Amino acid sequence: GFDKRSSMLAFVRGDVHLIDGSRLHFRELLDRREPNLRAMYVYHFQSADSTLIFRYDSTPHYPNLPGFPHHKHVRKGSEVVSARPQDLFLVMREMEEHIHQGASC
Repeated sequence: GFDKRSSMLAFVRGDVHLIDGSRLHFRELLDRREPNLRAMYVYHFQSADSTLIFRYDSTPHYPNLPGFPHHKHVRKGSEVVSARPQDLFLVMREMEEHIHQGASC
């Protein structure tokens, strides 16, 4: 979905269902003044049984991590690690790598 918030801001969200049953739920707040920067984002990738594989987001709730507010939640329980700013294309590349690794196991 696409929601134009103002002449400079737009909210985009969607769900991508992959052939293996995994899913990506994403939200982005885009600022036309900074086209290469997301004002806000969440990319939540989960397995077919809804188990978290990873989630990147820019919610400012881990101020002690390098790269704040950007961080990644990983499958290993509640582990949260520092991350670089993300976009949909970077996340889709990581999803592809994850799926290929699973296919070769």
